[in-house]
Amino acid sequence: MAFKLLGDMFKSGKFTELSLDKALTNGYIQRVSTDFREILDPMNSYLRTIGTVTYDASHKKFLYEPFKKVDPKDGFGISYKKVPGMSKDLRSKHLDGFDTYLHMSMKQLETLVSSDTIYNVFGYNDAPNKNGDMVTMNRNRENINSSTKILSIDVDNSNVPMAQMHGYLKEFKHIIATTSDVDNKHKFRILLPVSVEVSGENARLYKCIMQNVCQQLLVEFDPTSANTVQPMYGYEGAEVLSNHDGDLFDISEVISDCKNNKEEGLALPEKPTTPAAQKKLVDSMMTNAVQVFDYVISCKKGTGSLSMARASMHMLDSGFTKTQYVQVLNYLNSLWLHPMPEQRIQNIIEQYVHQMREN
Repeated sequence: MAFKLLGDMFKSGKFTELSLDKALTNGYIQRVSTDFREILDPMNSYLRTIGTVTYDASHKKFLYEPFKKVDPKDGFGISYKKVPGMSKDLRSKHLDGFDTYLHMSMKQLETLVSSDTIYNVFGYNDAPNKNGDMVTMNRNRENINSSTKILSIDVDNSNVPMAQMHGYLKEFKHIIATTSDVDNKHKFRILLPVSVEVSGENARLYKCIMQNVCQQLLVEFDPTSANTVQPMYGYEGAEVLSNHDGDLFDISEVISDCKNNKEEGLALPEKPTTPAAQKKLVDSMMTNAVQVFDYVISCKKGTGSLSMARASMHMLDSGFTKTQYVQVLNYLNSLWLHPMPEQRIQNIIEQYVHQMREN
C-alpha cells in the first residue's frame, strides 16, 4: 500500500519532507489530486500516535512533523507574575507582559493557582508595545517563543462539581482549582499535562485541540481557553484538587485529526422531539447497546469514568428512564475486561440517575 510505504519512510526518520515530483517518481502516489486526502487520511491514521503528514500546496510537497513527546520530569513551562492582594479588576492593568518563565513541578503549579498571580502556558520574547516602550515577556501572539506541555481550561458552569471532575481524571496528572469564587465548585480551572507538546504558533490548531479536549472532558467549551495569549488568574486561598503521579493525557490522535482539518470533535447525539420518537430511539439504543456505546467499551486507558459519564449524558439526552439507565450502565461495565469497582460505578450512577425520566 502506497500510504504505508511513504509512512514508513517518514517514520524511519530518513526525511521530513518529500516533493510531489519525487512522490510520483517513486510510486508513493499514483495521481495528482487537489488535497491528496486519499493518501493523507490512511497515512495519518497509520502514523497517528507518532506524527502527522500534511500537503503544502504552495510548495508542492508533503511535510512530516513528528510529535515531541513530553517528559514530565522536565517540568511544565509557565509565564507568570505575582500580584499579591490585587483584585481581579485591578489585574487588568497588568496584562502587558510577565516577569518570569519557569519550568514548574506539579507542586509548584499548585502554589501558582492558589496564589495571587497572572499566568499563561507559553513563553514570550521581550518586545515593544504599540507606543514603542519595551515590555518584558510581551504577551502578544507574535512574541510566543515556546510550545506548551500543559493545557489550561476554564470551566464556568460545569455539569458536575470539581470533586467529581477530579474523580473522572483520577488516572491522569492534573490540577483543578477554584477561581474567583472559592465557594462555587462548578466554576474551576483544569491544568492538564498532555502527552505531546503543543505549538503556540498556529491559533487555529490550538483552538481545535482545546475544543476536542474539552469535549472529551465533558465540559462546555469556553472560547477564551482556546486563545493562546489568554491571561489566567490564580487566587490566594483557592481550593485545589490534584494528582501528581498519574499518566499524561494523550492528545496525539486529537492533534492528528486537527492538523488534517477534521475539527468536528465528538459527534453530538440528536435529541428526540416527540414521545414516540423518544421511545423508538431508546428501544433501538438498548437493542444495539454494544454498537451505540462502542466509545465506552473501547475507550482508552484511564478514560473509563469519562466515557461512562459521556454515556450517561447520551442516555439523558435520549430520554432513558432511571431503570433503563442503570441497566445499560451496569451492562457496559460488565463488558470490560477489568470492570469498575461497584462503588465507583455507583458514584457515577448517583450523579445522573436523578435526572432521568421516571419509569
